[in-house]
Amino acid sequence: MEKESQPTTNPEEETQERIQRQKELVRKIQKAWKAKDPPKLRTLMEELATISLPQPEKGEIFPEVLSQNQALYNWLGIEVDLQKEYQEGRLLLPSPEQQEGAEKAGYTFPLIVLGHLPRKELLAKVREKYASEFHSQGVLYGEQAQKDLPQTEQVQHSSRPVQSYLILLKPQREVRDAHPETMGKSALQAQEILENLQKENPGLNLQGLTLEEYLLAQAFVCQENQEHLEEETWTWLLEEKVREQGNWARCLSARWNPVTSWVGVGSYGVSDADSSGGARFAAVPTFAEASAGKPESSP
Repeated sequence: MEKESQPTTNPEEETQERIQRQKELVRKIQKAWKAKDPPKLRTLMEELATISLPQPEKGEIFPEVLSQNQALYNWLGIEVDLQKEYQEGRLLLPSPEQQEGAEKAGYTFPLIVLGHLPRKELLAKVREKYASEFHSQGVLYGEQAQKDLPQTEQVQHSSRPVQSYLILLKPQREVRDAHPETMGKSALQAQEILENLQKENPGLNLQGLTLEEYLLAQAFVCQENQEHLEEETWTWLLEEKVREQGNWARCLSARWNPVTSWVGVGSYGVSDADSSGGARFAAVPTFAEASAGKPESSP
């Protein structure tokens, strides 16, 4: 008598289901927060913590991550073939150990950044797309932000690679959900929080966001869900500090403004603080330890 065959599960389908469940839980968490329902919020957060995703092998990336990010750049009108960059080893990835640690810490939102694309071009593309999509100015820079934009740390001494690279962020849209410990803190205080987190988890290589990364994250959420990255809070862009006489003087910040339908970018003193503002962190691949995509000799 033949043994009854056991049902088989498709690993890719199972992974996709887990990703979708994560997104669904994040949306429910946002609603529970707005409804001020601590018991439900606690239950949802506990369930979110139980969902784990399989880690790709060294030098590999899930196909859905490539396709989702490719859709982002297609939406922005930026010509790039991420699959080709990955196959030719030109996509810098976090190490498997960094990815595993990042997932445990809640950094499960993968975002590919074109490090080789000139800053001005990327900023212009996002602004143009948002302007046409929402019939607004798209991205509005405050007077001080316009002055500071060419002289931030990211421009003067960028810590980012000059090739395409993948960062991992927390998927919650409002900063207060993703990084509640940073709410109401100044840029200097947020930087201190970041440094302490990095000391606790040195393998994550946590860093603040650049303006490019923030705008891409905004566009990713908009293109995929027709929603926006934060409408009630704003974010310090800790890689976009400005120095004066050797000391940090100001820092760029950004948010989506639901009233005017544009992303507002400002620049404020690093000691300034507001109850609705916080900071976002990302696990960024290190130059020495990060693994690139498949080498050219791979089949």
